[in-house]
Amino acid sequence: ILSDRLLKGCLKVRTQRDSLARISRTNMTSSSTRQHFKHGHSCELPPVIEKKMTSFGTVEFREYERRISDNISMSCGPPIGIGWRYDPKAIILDLDLYECGREGSRRTKKELAIPSLTREDMLLEAGYSRSEIRLAAKRARKDKERRSASFNQQKFDPFLEKVETVKHGVKRMIPRGRSPDYLMQ
Repeated sequence: ILSDRLLKGCLKVRTQRDSLARISRTNMTSSSTRQHFKHGHSCELPPVIEKKMTSFGTVEFREYERRISDNISMSCGPPIGIGWRYDPKAIILDLDLYECGREGSRRTKKELAIPSLTREDMLLEAGYSRSEIRLAAKRARKDKERRSASFNQQKFDPFLEKVETVKHGVKRMIPRGRSPDYLMQ
């Protein structure tokens, strides 16, 4: 007879590897224990003590293709982004060496912003025509205006929802096929 301890569930592990490690450490020699596992029963085994550790050794720099984007966060000019393709010749550096070399050289948000003319030059270099770049800038400006209008309209949403509710209620009061003059009688 198996003890009650063996009849409890064993969902106390996160991975299949942890589960197998626990099983291999238990005594699987008795025939009753083998029978128990053979028939698909679960068991509770002693907890696995695992040391959690994360480390990084290198940093890899990839250069991705530049593309016209749909990002409207810039103030003017064409939006720029990256595509999926990249140059397979990556630069790989030791992380500690990289961190020592860049100490104190973090850029501010303003310094990270790419000026409009620089974005245009980058897109021209990537193979886009001036007309494609102008069209992208125009599309981004219109999208930004639409988003702004939508944002400004938000404050009226609760009022418009109430108007729609009232309209729906009035429509339900008028029987189908009757004109609104019916209400005036």
